[in-house]
Amino acid sequence: MRSLWSGLALRSALALFLVHVAATASAQTPLGSAWTYQGRLAQAGAPASGSIPMVFKLWDAASAGNQVGPTLTFNGVGGNPPPVSVSNGVFTVSLDFGAGVFGPSARWLEITVNGVALAPRQAVDSTPAAAFSMAPWATLGSNLSYTGGNVGIGTTQPSTALQVARATGDTEIGIVGGNGGRRWTLQSSAGGAVNLSGTFQIIDRTAGAFRLLIDPTGNVGIGTSTPNSKLSVAGGGDFTGDLGIGGRAQIVGDATVYEDLVVRKNLGVNTLGIPQSRVHVVGDVRVDSGFLGVNLNGPAQSRLHVNGDVRIDSGSLRIDSGALTFGSLTDNSDPMYITRQNVSPDYSQLVINLGDNPGSEPPPGDDLVILANGAVQFVFRSNGSAFKTGAPNWFVLSDARAKHDIEPLTGVLDRLMALKGHTFFYNEPNIPGARPGRCIGFVAQEVEPIFPDWVSTDSSGLKSLQVAGFEALAVEALRDLRAEKDAEIAAARAANEANDKKLEELRQENAALHARLDILEGALRELAARMATDQPTRKKQ
Repeated sequence: MRSLWSGLALRSALALFLVHVAATASAQTPLGSAWTYQGRLAQAGAPASGSIPMVFKLWDAASAGNQVGPTLTFNGVGGNPPPVSVSNGVFTVSLDFGAGVFGPSARWLEITVNGVALAPRQAVDSTPAAAFSMAPWATLGSNLSYTGGNVGIGTTQPSTALQVARATGDTEIGIVGGNGGRRWTLQSSAGGAVNLSGTFQIIDRTAGAFRLLIDPTGNVGIGTSTPNSKLSVAGGGDFTGDLGIGGRAQIVGDATVYEDLVVRKNLGVNTLGIPQSRVHVVGDVRVDSGFLGVNLNGPAQSRLHVNGDVRIDSGSLRIDSGALTFGSLTDNSDPMYITRQNVSPDYSQLVINLGDNPGSEPPPGDDLVILANGAVQFVFRSNGSAFKTGAPNWFVLSDARAKHDIEPLTGVLDRLMALKGHTFFYNEPNIPGARPGRCIGFVAQEVEPIFPDWVSTDSSGLKSLQVAGFEALAVEALRDLRAEKDAEIAAARAANEANDKKLEELRQENAALHARLDILEGALRELAARMATDQPTRKKQ
C-alpha cells in the first residue's frame, strides 16, 4: 500500500552554521549534542500543514541494521515534545540523540509520521555529524577541551576519560616530535608473539626497539621484552633519589648508586641464584662514595656496613685507601687493622697492626694467629716474636728445571769465619725490621764485602740484611771442614801405619836377636860343660 506521506530531508547549512557560531562565540558555553533537521513533507502529493506527530530514529545501515541512540518522539504525550509544526510542507526540528552516536561509521535517519515510517531512510552526511562531534567540546584560544564525558577512539562506550580501542590486532597511540623528532607509540598488544600478548609497551618506532614493557603478570621490562621479575632492566640504572624495594631485586647488568644503599636482608652481586650470605659477591666490590648497608635496622655507619657474613666467590675486595679494621677506631676496643702505607714513591708496605698495646712477657700481648683445620700453625706476636708450631718445614722452589747458571760454592768456610757476630740495641726499635731490647746479629756494612747479595740499600741509604742461602753455605762449610779433618785423619792413619810397620820390623829384629842370644847361651852352656869335664883329666896328668 502506497503511503500518503512523503518527505525530503533538507539539512539547513544556514542553521548548522548558526550552531557553530553559537558554539564558538562563547568559550564558556559548551556546544550541545543537538543538531537541526529541516525537511519537506507532503500528503497525497500536496504540501502538508499543521501539527503532525513524528518519530525519529538513527540507524547504522540504510535498511535493517541496528538502531543507534534513543528514539525521539514528538507527540506531546508523556512528557514528549509537542508534534512538529509543518507549514506549507516545510518543518524544522532539533534532534538530540546524545553523545557517542556519531563516529567514523555512517548513520541513517528514519522518520515516522503518524505511525507510518517514511522510506527510504535519509543518510546523515558529514556536516551534522561534524557539528555533533563538536557539540561537547569547547575552545579557548588555541586550546580545546571536552567536558561532556568520556572520549572513545575506536569504541562507542569509553569507560575512562580517554579510551583507545581496536576491534582486532594491537592498539597504538602514536606520538611524533616536531622538526624531525622521534616517533614513539604506546601499544596494547592483542596477540602475535606469545610473550607479547596482553602486554603494554612503549616503543621507539624510529629505532624499532622496545623501551618499556609491562606484561599481564605485572612484570616491568626496561630494554627487554621478556621481564622475568617485577622489574627487569637490560643495561645500567642510575637513581639520583631514594629507591625502596620491599622484596627481592634482581638487576641483570650494571647498577650505580651515588648515595646510600641499604639492604635489609642479603645482597648478591653477580650471583646466579639467591645470595648465600649477607654479602655474596662474585667479582669485585668497590664503594667510591656513599654508604652501603646490608641487613641493618638503621643507616650504614661506614662505606660498607654489613651485619652478617661477607662472601666473595671470585674476584677481589679492593681497598684503595684506608684500612680493613677489626674493632672500632673511635673507642678503646684495642682495634686491629690491615692497611697499605706508602713509604716512598716506589716503596709501599702492607701493615698488619696487632693493636695499640704490644704487651710484655707475660702476658704476650696481641697475636696474629694462622690456623689450619682448627689447629694453630703460626703465631706472630706484637712484641716481635714468631712461632711455627707445626711439624712441617719451610719450603722454597728448588727443582733443577726451574734454575739456570748453577755453579758450586767454593771457599765458603773462610768467608763464614770472616763474619763477626755482635750484640746491640736499635736506636729506633719501633721502625720496620727493628725491635726493642738487646739483639744478636750482624752489621750490614761488615757483611756486605763478604756476601754482597745479602745486603740491600733503600733510597735513604739505610741498609738491610737478608741471610739468603745460609743453609747451603753451612753445608758447604761443613763439607770444607770435613775435607780438612779427613785429610788430617788420613795423614794420621798413614803415620800410624808407618809406625806399625817399623814396630813390626823391630819385633822381627828383636826376635832374631833373641834367637841368636839363645844360640850363644847354648854354646856357652856346652862350653862350660866341656870345661868341667876336662879339669880332672888335666889334674891326673
